[in-house]
Amino acid sequence: TFKTIEHLLYRKNIQLILFGDICQLPPIITANRDRNLLKELNMSEKEIFLSLYKNNYHKTDFESKFFFSYYKDKDGYKKFFDNFNIRTLTKNFRQTNDKSYLNILNKIRHGKDYITQTDLDNLNKRAVKDRTELNSLYTIVTPQKSIAKRINEEKLAEIQNPSKTYKATYEVLTKVKLLKNLDPDKFSLEQEEEQPEYTLMLKPKDIDKMEDSDRKENIENYFQAPINLILKTGAKVMILVNDVNKKYVNGSIGIVTNLFDDKIEIQLQNNKVVYVEKAVWEKIGYKYNKEKRKLESVVIAQYQQFPLMLAWAMTIHKSQGQTFSNLFVELGNGIFENGQLYVALSRIKTINGLYLSREIKFSDIKTDKFICNFDKILMEHKIKV
Repeated sequence: TFKTIEHLLYRKNIQLILFGDICQLPPIITANRDRNLLKELNMSEKEIFLSLYKNNYHKTDFESKFFFSYYKDKDGYKKFFDNFNIRTLTKNFRQTNDKSYLNILNKIRHGKDYITQTDLDNLNKRAVKDRTELNSLYTIVTPQKSIAKRINEEKLAEIQNPSKTYKATYEVLTKVKLLKNLDPDKFSLEQEEEQPEYTLMLKPKDIDKMEDSDRKENIENYFQAPINLILKTGAKVMILVNDVNKKYVNGSIGIVTNLFDDKIEIQLQNNKVVYVEKAVWEKIGYKYNKEKRKLESVVIAQYQQFPLMLAWAMTIHKSQGQTFSNLFVELGNGIFENGQLYVALSRIKTINGLYLSREIKFSDIKTDKFICNFDKILMEHKIKV
């Protein structure tokens, strides 16, 4: 959080690099229990932001939920620019061979007020009525996770090869009491005698036997890989981790060519064949060490699964960072998030590789006024690199 960042900035010899495009998709709440909590509390995201950061600079209100509002005061964003030096990357590496399409994308990035009817007409020439012309080379992106899931299951079912199911293993820390919601930097040694004894032990837990479906979804969302990964040779998959030997990266896409118990053979889009083994994800908590009189990190949960997901279709959120030569945008029930259409359309190299499930409307172009205004301010402070 920026509260933590500010705390670090007051220490010596601490350097931070923050990297990203604020006009792309904002973070989302993935856990059902968090969404339910918002409903129970009847609180908006902005209200939660205010409750967490209201003491900053003795302020009691913010204009938005975004990080830059944390620094705004009567002097504007001066405190933000006092703390951060801005560098702007200006060279586009994706749409280098289609400048007219890049121009349309830049307009969509800044909002529907910049788009003309001619721009929209040019985009909508890519809408298709007959989807049979789409082949396996096309990746499908969609706003809704349920649509991506349905498409992937249908595509997998079309493959006549036998399926193989890989079940994730899940271990949780038991017989131990952890300090929840505790900031190590604010921990007081006066609390030492109040801390319990600890017995640390990771024990297997059968996820399939959990009755709480929301908890299963939370586990799968947190650790990324499916609890039950069903694959066939010929399946299109995305790799979810980086290889230490740099043979593949998080986001690499390929076709399953062989299934083994301990590894999966995949032919990547560059025709290289790689073998993907199981990955381990860890969730970290804190315990108090009475002898050393300090908090120590401890693994409170461990998840092991092949780092793969079916990839004929994926959500627009999941496609961030991807580059495609051929893309079908399944708009489904419509765009619902700021920056969502821009992220989807900007995944493609040229407009000739783009297909749309329907024509785009002006209402599909969603942006946030605070983001757009702050982006303009960033451009005024930019140093091109």
